[in-house]
Amino acid sequence: MPIVSLLTNLPQQFTTEFRKSFLEVLSKTLKKAPELIGIHLVSDKNCTLGVTDEPAVILNVKAVGFLSAEENIEHAKVISDFVESSLGVPSRRTLIHFENLQPNEVAIAGTTVAAARGK
Repeated sequence: MPIVSLLTNLPQQFTTEFRKSFLEVLSKTLKKAPELIGIHLVSDKNCTLGVTDEPAVILNVKAVGFLSAEENIEHAKVISDFVESSLGVPSRRTLIHFENLQPNEVAIAGTTVAAARGK
């Protein structure tokens, strides 16, 4: 179950349309059903990349055991392109952190992924 957080200094609120489109993009690139992806969107925050206050986006993409070095290159391109086309923030101002999680570190429906898998 991927968990994706997007933080930006843009003042806008995220629309339902944006959330649905972002979920669709994530589902396609991460190869996970939309129902299995959790997203957290936060706007109008005091964040920056470097010494400028230009629009910026910081993303955290966490998942149990399927993020690889090779795949993350493609994920980064797809996600950055979406951010640029939908929010107008260029890829040079989009920072993405990918993190693999252990099955015992993620829970849904009252149990951990490890327990649900029987491990």
